[in-house]
Amino acid sequence: MDDEWYYQRNGEQTGPVTAATLLQLHREGAVTDRTIVVRAGDDTGGPFAESGLANSIGTNPSERSSSDRHETNHPVPPPIPRRGPKPPPPPPSALPRLIHLPREARLRRDSAVRIGACLDRAWHRMLANFWPFVGMAALASILLGLAGQLLLPLFFLSFPILAGCYFYYLKSGRQRQTSIDDAFEGFRRRFGDLTVLNLAFTLPFLLIVVASVAITVVAVIWAVEQGGGALTIGMITGFSILCLLSLALATSLLGALGGLVSLLCLDCEISAGEALRLSLRALRRHPFGILAFGVVATVLAYAGLLLLYVGAFVTTPWTMAATACLYEDLFGEEEPPSSPLSTGSGSAIRGRE
Repeated sequence: MDDEWYYQRNGEQTGPVTAATLLQLHREGAVTDRTIVVRAGDDTGGPFAESGLANSIGTNPSERSSSDRHETNHPVPPPIPRRGPKPPPPPPSALPRLIHLPREARLRRDSAVRIGACLDRAWHRMLANFWPFVGMAALASILLGLAGQLLLPLFFLSFPILAGCYFYYLKSGRQRQTSIDDAFEGFRRRFGDLTVLNLAFTLPFLLIVVASVAITVVAVIWAVEQGGGALTIGMITGFSILCLLSLALATSLLGALGGLVSLLCLDCEISAGEALRLSLRALRRHPFGILAFGVVATVLAYAGLLLLYVGAFVTTPWTMAATACLYEDLFGEEEPPSSPLSTGSGSAIRGRE
């Protein structure tokens, strides 16, 4: 087991580390059975439980050989750090190709909705990458505009377009390499699930709009039949305001949940149904927090539109990056209570799984 391995940490490829170090990380809990690992030189990887290392330690005590039991009962000591200058990193062509590393889909035990913190983190990320962030938002607006020309595609293509944009901001927050190609990630992966989510969110919204308009029309007709007195006009006005408020709250909530389920589909590679169930679990735990976040994001979006539409190119990437921050706070990685381990190259690893 002297070969080197790479493993997934916080959605990124980490390593190389020796097999002994990876086994030590597994015993410490920094690497779990579901962590994606890949042997150096291989093109694809898989969960630790399905790797050769897991097979070497065995999963059933009755099936382990005496040598395996001896190795398991005596933990492998951490490797001795190499002396001398640190070897240069391998060229990109020598690294294993991990095109997609799905994360475990679960709600964090310490999940929280911190609106101010999300907006602050997103603002600083946008300032550090201002023109790429603005350019991605502009590209998404153009694609949505083209889809909206025929109206019908808008009911199927909005989520795939927006999912790629959200995923771009998520990768940027994780300090991973991003490109304009990320805008089309929703078309390459989970396109079917994203279109299902598109319909699942659009149809309820349309029903709410139609119901609000129908009720308002009926109320106006009733007011006309009653003679249009001051009391009747006041009741109709109050009812109309209530309908508009309900519509605004529903739009805000659906917008916030839409960003979360899109990221769950792409980041964790799960189906539309699983993404909906997990996002509803988060909503049950933080109903007012997620609703308040959606309201703030909606207000910022309309504020950008009021500034001659130019402000939308600032508020749109800001709120979308904030949604990616909210996703991390709800479904991201947790820091395990484990001490750093020394890798074969002498660098410290802080496992997050």
